[in-house]
Amino acid sequence: KTKSNLRHAFEISLSATKAYKMTMLFLCIAIFTINWSLLQVIVVKETDIPAMIAKSIIETLNFLVFCHFFIRSYLKMAFVNRPLSLRLVGGLFLFLLIISIVSFLLSVGISKIEYFQQSEFSKIQFVGEEGTIDATISDMTFWSMGIFQTLTNYIVWSVFYIFWHSHQAKKQLQQQVQQAQIQQLTNQLSPHFLFNTFNSIRALIYENQDKAADTVTQLAELFRTHLQAHMRPSSTLREEWQVTQRYLSIEQIRLEERLNTTVKLG
Repeated sequence: KTKSNLRHAFEISLSATKAYKMTMLFLCIAIFTINWSLLQVIVVKETDIPAMIAKSIIETLNFLVFCHFFIRSYLKMAFVNRPLSLRLVGGLFLFLLIISIVSFLLSVGISKIEYFQQSEFSKIQFVGEEGTIDATISDMTFWSMGIFQTLTNYIVWSVFYIFWHSHQAKKQLQQQVQQAQIQQLTNQLSPHFLFNTFNSIRALIYENQDKAADTVTQLAELFRTHLQAHMRPSSTLREEWQVTQRYLSIEQIRLEERLNTTVKLG
């Protein structure tokens, strides 16, 4: 079961809509800009800038990877489309806390690399009129602040994703309802239309056999197009016009001079 869940989570991480990809791209740019702005504060030499840029990119990827591959998969598998309960919310909070600790540990480990040690700080220096004041950050404070900030970021991302997913699901449900209504209307009209067409063909058999054969061909083409329409999300204007012409030609046989059509181009 664990292997199945992991496989399912991996499959979820590989599937994403275009809107989600665009949103994550925008978020990636925003996070990089924020990280870069914050890290610029501690840059003291121009030679530190490449390291700051690399650190900003890594921090951005760290956040997005955990959001997309872990939190998103968990939300889709265990949270969304389920009745909200205290146990469900508690499970999500515990999961986000664990993810935050792992993510922060990874970030700290990256900062320990010699190339990125310029961005690691444990002391804040305030410069004022009365001179310079140093404020040292203890390990407990550093870890608490880091994990709390990471947890807050993941909670905010999760809340936005849940609302966005709910909105998309509601929109998709509305489209399915509309398609079902159209399909139901089509199923109601098709037998009536087919009954009238068969009566028209029966009458033509005794009057004009060639026209009766042509009407059968038009009817067959019309229903073939109708059956294939369920497998295609869209069609061209030319195809729709051909369907309209077949329908009108069949109705013309039954209604005769009572049906007059005029086509205006331009």
